[in-house]
Amino acid sequence: MKPVFLKISAFGPYGGEEYLDFTRLGESGVFLIAGDTGAGKTTIFDAIAFALFGNASGGKERKSARTLRSDFAQSATPTYVEFCFTHQGREYIIRRNPDYLRPGKRNDKMVEEKHDACLLDVESGESWNGPAKASQKVQELLGLDETQFAQTVMIAQGDFRRILYADSAERTRIFRRIFNTELYSRWSEQVQKHCQQAKQTCDETVHLYEQLAAQIQMEEKDAFAAQMLSLAQSAGRAQELTEALAAQNALDEQKHIAQKQQLQEAERMLSDNTARLVEAEARNTGVDLLRREKEHHQALLEQQPEMQKEAERLLRAENAGLVQPYAWRVQQERIRAEQAEQTLLRLTDIQPQKEEALRQASEQLAQAKARQASMQTQQERLHKIQQAIPLMEQGGRIHARWQKEQQAAAQAIVRKEEAALQYQQLNSAFLSAQAGLMAARLQQGVPCPVCGSLQHPAPAKLPKQTPSEEEVRTAEQDRIRTEQDAMEASLASGRALAELQQICQQLEQLTEARLEPEKLEAYGKTYIRKREQLQREIEQAQKQLEQAEMEQQTLQLAVQDGKARLQEAQLAVQSADCEVKNSEQIFLQQRIKCGFEDEQTYQAALMEQREQQVLRNRQQQYEKELFACCQAVERLQKQWGEAQEEDLTALSRQVQERRQQIEILQAAERRIDVKLQTNRRIQKQLEICAKKCAESAQCYGLWEDLRRTMQGVVPGARRISLETYVLQFYFRRVIAAANIRLKQMSRGRYLLRQQQSQTDGRVRTGLDLDVMDADTGKVRDVKTLSGGESFLASLSLALGFADVVQNGSGGVRLDTLFIDEGFGTLDEQTLHAAMQALSELAGSSRLVGIISHVGVLRESIEKQVLIHKSPDGSSIEIVG
Repeated sequence: MKPVFLKISAFGPYGGEEYLDFTRLGESGVFLIAGDTGAGKTTIFDAIAFALFGNASGGKERKSARTLRSDFAQSATPTYVEFCFTHQGREYIIRRNPDYLRPGKRNDKMVEEKHDACLLDVESGESWNGPAKASQKVQELLGLDETQFAQTVMIAQGDFRRILYADSAERTRIFRRIFNTELYSRWSEQVQKHCQQAKQTCDETVHLYEQLAAQIQMEEKDAFAAQMLSLAQSAGRAQELTEALAAQNALDEQKHIAQKQQLQEAERMLSDNTARLVEAEARNTGVDLLRREKEHHQALLEQQPEMQKEAERLLRAENAGLVQPYAWRVQQERIRAEQAEQTLLRLTDIQPQKEEALRQASEQLAQAKARQASMQTQQERLHKIQQAIPLMEQGGRIHARWQKEQQAAAQAIVRKEEAALQYQQLNSAFLSAQAGLMAARLQQGVPCPVCGSLQHPAPAKLPKQTPSEEEVRTAEQDRIRTEQDAMEASLASGRALAELQQICQQLEQLTEARLEPEKLEAYGKTYIRKREQLQREIEQAQKQLEQAEMEQQTLQLAVQDGKARLQEAQLAVQSADCEVKNSEQIFLQQRIKCGFEDEQTYQAALMEQREQQVLRNRQQQYEKELFACCQAVERLQKQWGEAQEEDLTALSRQVQERRQQIEILQAAERRIDVKLQTNRRIQKQLEICAKKCAESAQCYGLWEDLRRTMQGVVPGARRISLETYVLQFYFRRVIAAANIRLKQMSRGRYLLRQQQSQTDGRVRTGLDLDVMDADTGKVRDVKTLSGGESFLASLSLALGFADVVQNGSGGVRLDTLFIDEGFGTLDEQTLHAAMQALSELAGSSRLVGIISHVGVLRESIEKQVLIHKSPDGSSIEIVG
């Protein structure tokens, strides 16, 4: 397996995306991975291991996949590793991301990104998707699992330095992890557990036998009791105990049958005695019942006169109940007549009040109409004010503009006067300067071009500051322009004044008052307030008019309604009086019809329905009870009229004696039955237990022999465990492979040796190390090596171990090797020897990467991968 490129994104200390092109490092040779501590040198191998197997180098001992996301990464940057490698001439690309949290695409809520992986065969296009499938295919391709890969491709000097200096027990724990010999230890533990379980099963079987033997039911008089007590003391005589128990069970079965026959005879005799007792009890009960029924019948006959009176009272109450609805109707009609009269009185009192309220409402309506007519003038005034307000606002704006135009005209006049004065001064100075110029050109005897004189006694002098003709021309243009500006400003001011005067004339016509132009804006605000006040007054008058009209209409309807209701009430009073008279006449007729001559008799007969029901129920119950009693007396007289009571004492005593006899027989039968059931069950269990005792004893013997063999405690044999034997085998192979390179790097001076020692027949683990020093010819402890020598020894041990693991994995060839740190302890000569050995190890087809921050290596190794550390995360650079 040879890497092609590695792409890292938001992984470990790398906050962004980094790309490492291994093809730039060549096909073979040694390259350096350098950088500050914590920059991320070892993370490169972590990324490769994670991409291939889903765990960083060292597996669970180094980093959890959940901690691989970079703390420097931006929230939107994904975390993944993409690794391209060649294997047996084919190119593969694997991409894998760990579990991590990222912001959601639609909101800021964090979403968990699940662990995922994909392996692609570039040539065929075949892919293996999912973490489990991708990791399984990688393991099939490389022939190494993740632990073997980390131990063969990544040589961490710290691990093998610990192996070099560790004592035998510590080295055993380390080798157990490296060579995964814990399997043999687990086998031994499993055998130990099986052995313990077999012994426990054997003990439990013996204990079960003892329990079963103790549960056997026996009595001193039993024929086989003494024999069974003796056999119960030894589990090896289980068969004899079973046979004795079977013989005793046969005797108990015969005894059980005899007891059952005695019990059946006793139960038959009890049945006869019980039948005679039941017959006598029934006869005595019938005679007693007849006597009590006769007494009850006589008591009912004595109650008959009283029940007759209650029946007559109930009949009168029922007749009164027939008359009562007519009495209720009379009462209701009287109540309605009284209510009609009260309604008539109330309406008679209310009607004058309604008419007075209607009169007052009519007066208020007339007043509101009068106010509404006076508002017409206010409406006209409001109309003029509404026309005047916009003119006032416009006049205020024109007045402000006129003031600005007037001020601008005054300023333009000032500028015009200033420009005229400036031009006059410049023009005078220019003309004066012309005389001076001509005088400067005059010559004696030459005629003056102005006056023709040949003599020039007092020529004009040239002023010191003379304006140019251009300056005079510019001043004249300024004078003309300012005159035009002043004229235009005056015209604009005049136009604004004319507009203002026109506005004032229109306002005087509307307001019939003379208004000052400068106060038009103030007038406008005042008229706005007046307009609002007039509007409120007009609206209020309109509302009052509408309210008065509605109130007058409502009261008119109320008066009309009152008159109608008053007439209806008068008719209702007349009708109610007629109904009262009719209902009283009907009530009188019905009362006489039902037998009540006067009101007092009727009132005395009245009774509530609940009381009537009580009397009615009592009458029905009495009649039913009397009928049932007569029937019972007649029936019992026919059945028991001639019978006589009998004394039951003797019969009861006979039944009781039989029952006690049966209880004694049943107890004895139950005891023998329980004894038989128990002993039969124990007999069957003893037969099974005897077989289990033999089988468990045999099984325990086999497991015990295997345990002694695997743990090296077989008497008379070499006392070494299976795991120790396997560890020594691997240890010797590692030492042999390591000595090949140690001999070369130490220039033939040192070789590693395995210690052998034995005390009292016990072989120690055999994993202690010594070193053979060719210069002294002596063997000494590896702890006596110097720092540089120990590094060479541990490096040789690591390389030897990698060879053993690689050969143990089917001879898989790994074209890339990483070595992590340890070179800082070497002197120059030793470092040179080590680098030469690593160069030879690389050969022509293998890359060896050294992970180190030693400065000498940066000078001696041409091809380098530099890891730069920064506050934003680390970055990768290839040099050479």
